[in-house]
Amino acid sequence: MTNIKHTLLCIAIMACPALANAEQTVINLTQAGTLSSIITTDDKKSATTELKITGELNGDDIFLIRDLGDLYNLESLDISEAKIVSGGQAYFTLDEEHFTADNEIGDYMFYSLEKLKSIKLPKSATKIGNHALQDCQFLQAVELPASLTSIGKEAFMSCYAITEIEFPATLETIGDAAFAYCELTTVTLPASVTKIGDNCFYPRNISLYLQGTVPPEPGAYMMGYDAKVYVPKGSIDAYRTTGWDVYDLYEYEPTGIQGAVIDNADGATTYYTLDGKKTDTPQEGIYIIRQEDGTTKKVVF
Repeated sequence: MTNIKHTLLCIAIMACPALANAEQTVINLTQAGTLSSIITTDDKKSATTELKITGELNGDDIFLIRDLGDLYNLESLDISEAKIVSGGQAYFTLDEEHFTADNEIGDYMFYSLEKLKSIKLPKSATKIGNHALQDCQFLQAVELPASLTSIGKEAFMSCYAITEIEFPATLETIGDAAFAYCELTTVTLPASVTKIGDNCFYPRNISLYLQGTVPPEPGAYMMGYDAKVYVPKGSIDAYRTTGWDVYDLYEYEPTGIQGAVIDNADGATTYYTLDGKKTDTPQEGIYIIRQEDGTTKKVVF
């Protein structure tokens, strides 16, 4: 293990727990393309189950990360403080070669990494490409980039273990079948969203909360026809005339979670839906609860 601490001077490892343990390995790359000079042997690759990387990542680094998640045992990946940059080899080939581009989670970048259970994507990324995480069948936890504007087609399709996901206020478009066959039950989309692709949440009968008074362009067969769509108070007529009338439409007050979980005078546990509505009878889905000690957390029923 000492050779990891004394690697090339251009590479700093900020925290380096024993790779043989199930602790998070934290690596700071000061030069893109150098991850393979740190995780060098089959033993190190097999032992790297939880990995956090900061610095710049190019195609060479993504190729190795894919190797860790495909042939070895990588279950948790945190690249939230890293930056995707162009350069290096093709990280994936399927009909054509795929290369990295600045601030993009490229097409097929983490495609079909079946051992992966959690991922935090780079905060600086603005785009998630087509099929980027498709068929990551055991992926449960996803943290989307704070500056994300678009999600490509089939980006998370057949990620069966995903039951919840939070979308940033910068998101504008969601591609066809982006979350098809995920196990989502409640989805809240920000007012910034202008277009939702065909089969986006198909075939789930989700509860969809739209925060924009201007309806986004709806795709065909976005979700099951028994899905419920909640729109801001006063905007239901606009939604009915722009193709949303194929679903059951309801109005709500989009007060938000922060405005909801503030009153707990009786000391009892209080339940709120993701859009901030108090409920005494939580059903199957995701809720924010305020506990007796005043703390709040997200729970799934």
